[in-house]
Amino acid sequence: MPATLLGAPTTRSHTPDALERGIGKFFGENLPTYDNGMLEVIFTVEGSEKQTESSVVSADLGQAIVKAEGATPATDSLQEVYKRQTSHSTFCLMVEFTEECIEDQLYRAIVPRAGTALARSMGYTRQVQGFGFFNDLTETIYAMGGTNYQLLEYAAAGGHPILSGGGWNNRPEFATTLSQSALEERLQVWGIDMLDHRGFKVDSKPRYLMHGYSDEMLVHRLLKSNLRPQSADNDLNPIKDLRDLEPFCNPHLTDDRRWFLIGPKNTTALRFFDRVKAGTNKYGEPNTGNVRIRARARYSKECPSPIGIMGSPGT
Repeated sequence: MPATLLGAPTTRSHTPDALERGIGKFFGENLPTYDNGMLEVIFTVEGSEKQTESSVVSADLGQAIVKAEGATPATDSLQEVYKRQTSHSTFCLMVEFTEECIEDQLYRAIVPRAGTALARSMGYTRQVQGFGFFNDLTETIYAMGGTNYQLLEYAAAGGHPILSGGGWNNRPEFATTLSQSALEERLQVWGIDMLDHRGFKVDSKPRYLMHGYSDEMLVHRLLKSNLRPQSADNDLNPIKDLRDLEPFCNPHLTDDRRWFLIGPKNTTALRFFDRVKAGTNKYGEPNTGNVRIRARARYSKECPSPIGIMGSPGT
């Protein structure tokens, strides 16, 4: 969602009601937002002391080969497949108060709010930026052999390539809404087709079913029902019995019908780097006498490998 800014500086006309001495509370200043802890559910969050962070995706050894008696064993080599560099971006927001605002002592109730309001905005922005991979599915997460690849790829178009040849898919050919059959199909593909660069099946199991609010009730039925939902049969619900999936309702998904299966953090390449954590500073502008309060943070995200992620891009 694009930012909507009201401009600067803040003058006495921006908050005329604050001039009334009886004002003791501003509704909206402490409303909770989705800005704490959601990112950390699926991202490994790390600090950084560099301009850019680099990740190397490597391939281990292939399968062993039968050795004839007296023959020399076949040899293989550890290989680097590709490298992904991530540059940090700086995010800032500032509030400016005119000299007249500061002179009018009745604005003492407003100026202290700026620090809290800036922290609220910065925290929310961090969450929105972190989940950008899941909203902009055209964004390149890595490049291999001169070709750019996105978070979700389908095998008919090449899929996610494997060093030993071929590829694997982590999305259905056609975007599907969430349902019992669609979820079962992705869970099966997860166990069969998710391969590393040597073609080995990855021993990873999905932990979270990330979805939007439109699917919240449906997800509860899919994961918690003892019998198979969306069916007149009395079959057992295999998803509940065989998979330990946790619902992850994400309000930051811009396409509310999009859904993803995501593995535990130690089995995915989802990382978020806090180069400079959000902080504020206050200073005066000498030419105008205005006071400025600025918030600043610097961070980046990366997902150089799609291992541990499957989903459908919505409809």
